[in-house]
Amino acid sequence: MPTQRRIIRFPPGAPVFHDRPFDDNIRATVDGFARRGFCPSGWLEIENVDSRLFCLFHQNRPYLAGMADGEGFSWLPLCELVPKMRQIQEARCSLFACEAVQVLLMAVHFRHRPDLQASTRLLDLGHVLEVLRQDGQDAAMALERGGLRTLMFLQKGVPARLFFGEPRDDPGRGSIADRFLEFGFASGAPEGRVEVFHRLRMEPDPDAGKSLTQLELEAQPPPAVNCKVLLGDQVVLQRSFMPPAMFIGRDPTCELRLDNLSVSRRHARIGWERGRFNLQDLGSSNGTRVNGQPVEKKDIGLDDVIAVGKYTIRLAMPEAMLLPQATVMVSAAGPGGGQLFLVCEDQSLEIQNDLIIGRAEGVDLRLRGFGVKPIHVRLRNNGDGSVRLACIEKAFVRVDGARVRSTVLKPGQSFAIGRHSVALVDVPRYVSAPQA
Repeated sequence: MPTQRRIIRFPPGAPVFHDRPFDDNIRATVDGFARRGFCPSGWLEIENVDSRLFCLFHQNRPYLAGMADGEGFSWLPLCELVPKMRQIQEARCSLFACEAVQVLLMAVHFRHRPDLQASTRLLDLGHVLEVLRQDGQDAAMALERGGLRTLMFLQKGVPARLFFGEPRDDPGRGSIADRFLEFGFASGAPEGRVEVFHRLRMEPDPDAGKSLTQLELEAQPPPAVNCKVLLGDQVVLQRSFMPPAMFIGRDPTCELRLDNLSVSRRHARIGWERGRFNLQDLGSSNGTRVNGQPVEKKDIGLDDVIAVGKYTIRLAMPEAMLLPQATVMVSAAGPGGGQLFLVCEDQSLEIQNDLIIGRAEGVDLRLRGFGVKPIHVRLRNNGDGSVRLACIEKAFVRVDGARVRSTVLKPGQSFAIGRHSVALVDVPRYVSAPQA
């Protein structure tokens, strides 16, 4: 049976509350503590056996979010924090206060990859500190040993603050650099891993400063609306909006597929973000207009008219959308007779037989980053509208937040590999929209 990799822990903070069962009241509870100044800087930590979810606080407000699991650290946009909270099963949570500089050191792990990483047995820590001193820039160092991570902040190359993963490991004497070196070369200590981060500057999260309650309100599912496509006065296509987004274009994977040369392959995107619908042009050749005005990205509502090539698109409540039978775009195949596609970011690939995902050259869908193995997973079209997923050797994917090594996927489901989300889409073979 494979050994489960340990989730690394940051240095402890001062507990505001500790090891509570996670429930839907936690967000309001944390906001209350933050308003009363109990956590000007710190973090909320939600964990189960597989992963740990972090929400970092600065100036009494959420600042940045991230995930930690056996594969390492990954950034999580704050707008996705509440949905991710809902996916974690049988979790416990804690709220800690700490110095603002420790929040910075933790945030770096979620936003940047280390510039240097090596074993303590192979690295001369004294030499590394001297190089950083000569460089004269702000930097961070982390020394992980036994699942505990000790963090050091260097201000203009000079060690300024030190936070031990286990406070009892602090030698308690000498300069910050001396204490760090003594800990790093402690006699009889097991091998550790050192990471150095040269870049400490980070772009703020667009939702930084919003309370957890506000993030929860903005994470509510969208209202039931339909996207109605017209050519002149004739309705040629309608689809119920499917969160988080629907794509418009000629590409077979687009939910609103418009087979006309006036439309780019992936022309535009209608999304639901932060409690609002929005439209984003995806660099199309002919542009996208809302109420006659060209747009790159704009919030939209039921009264807005979207122009894409020769077509107009509107959002409408379902009861207002009685589509005449003669105008419905009918599928040319029966149930399960559509084309199955994998969609990941800007890549789409039809699953005809077998398909391999990984980071090695020559695979069918190539992904990069932490947590992606050279040959990661094989998918097989079962021929009945479903796909068999089987991970290679010790690899795994996540489905609804849970680790999975093999499963059967149906259209509409998605899975995560490292930081990538991959969706399975069933594209019916629609009759093309009428041409002008």
